[in-house]
Amino acid sequence: MTNLIYALELENNKWYIGKTSDIELKINEHKSKNNHNFWTYEYKIKNYEIIENPVKSKFSEDNLTKEYMMKYGIENVRGGSYLKFKLDEDEIKILKREFLHIEDKCVYCGDMDHHFFDCIFQYGTHQPEISLLEIIVIIIHIIRDFIFFIFGIEN
Repeated sequence: MTNLIYALELENNKWYIGKTSDIELKINEHKSKNNHNFWTYEYKIKNYEIIENPVKSKFSEDNLTKEYMMKYGIENVRGGSYLKFKLDEDEIKILKREFLHIEDKCVYCGDMDHHFFDCIFQYGTHQPEISLLEIIVIIIHIIRDFIFFIFGIEN
């Protein structure tokens, strides 16, 4: 049974988040030449910290991994569900959107002054910031001005 979550501080400002029931055994596995974890094989351990003991949730490891990614950069942290040495573009895009949402920023453009429903970049095109009624009124005025121009009527 896994009962603690730990964070490894690694070389080159890298981090690894893991869970175990035996921290000493796990640290020795990470330091071993037979280590199958590409991240801790490439970046050696400088320090470690037990973060959560006992584990409070099934999501703790992933949540802590994401917290560290937000703090230190996605490219500098691995752990939980994010174990690939190089994450896919789609994985990075999803994480970035999730982090924007967590910070109450628009997930499309990163601004804080609106939500994604109101973002002009939501569909890749600029959406009008005026109502349909305002557009109709503008069109009516354009048509009226055109008719006045054609018939030489001054308004």
